[in-house]
Amino acid sequence: MEPTQILLAVVVTILTGLLVFVGVQVFLILRETQKTLQKLNKILDDAGIVTDTVVKPIIGVANFVEGMKGIKGIFDLLHDKASSGHRLEKKIEEEIPYEAFVEEEEPRTHIESPHTHISEMQERGRRFFHRGGKMLTS
Repeated sequence: MEPTQILLAVVVTILTGLLVFVGVQVFLILRETQKTLQKLNKILDDAGIVTDTVVKPIIGVANFVEGMKGIKGIFDLLHDKASSGHRLEKKIEEEIPYEAFVEEEEPRTHIESPHTHISEMQERGRRFFHRGGKMLTS
């Protein structure tokens, strides 16, 4: 054998050994990464469970407080109505006459068609999206 062939065989053998070694190391690194991700997944699941167990009582307390505020509001309303209801009604009756609340109905000059209701709804929609006949813009 010539020295060039011997040198080529040695270099190929060394490079093959290095590539096998690097391949094994990459495989071991990927396996460790998989184990780490599995542990991280378990930690996140446990954190979700802990969060749920902590949040449920807090929500219960918040709902209880809101309920107590509602009950307090009802008692305040009943207390205010019982103590000042009669005096307030008499003041209102004295100050504003009944006729001020009654609106006179305009006499109908035409017969309504069965589609008048639809036309009124369409007109309300036009007024909702228009101001003074012009389209609303931002």
